Amino acid sequence: MVKLIRVFTTFTIILFLVLLLIVYAFLPVKVGIFYSGNGTAVHEISRNGFFYSAISIFMILQLIFYLFKGYVIRFRFQSEKRTNLAVWFRGMFLGVNIFFILMLLFIGMANNAVDYSFSSILYIAFIGPVLLLIWFFAFPVFYYGSHHSKK
Repeated sequence: MVKLIRVFTTFTIILFLVLLLIVYAFLPVKVGIFYSGNGTAVHEISRNGFFYSAISIFMILQLIFYLFKGYVIRFRFQSEKRTNLAVWFRGMFLGVNIFFILMLLFIGMANNAVDYSFSSILYIAFIGPVLLLIWFFAFPVFYYGSHHSKK
């Protein structure tokens, strides 16, 4: 399971970088990043500022997760709990990458020259946080679940 999650995580890193380049190519000079309920941009930044901010935040989080993963997994848990913790943590890492991909797609679509109905793309902005919350609250299942089922 850990290897499968590792493969998907690597795929999401590559996918984020490719999508960032594609979205960047089609962004206007001013990029809206915060929107009101009716779909008008409340806060805008430059196209280059968006690109460098997005890649910097993404890479810094990748580095933090990579360093933290090694630190957390070295704790002296029973081997079964350590494996469960590794699966949960790597899954959370994957979820964060998916969240960034979805936010990138949302910002790209919201700033596209094609006139999308804001309400029709708004769901993209909510999928990532919901996915992360579900995974976060699944921690007890990963940490305690398999221990109690094997008696």
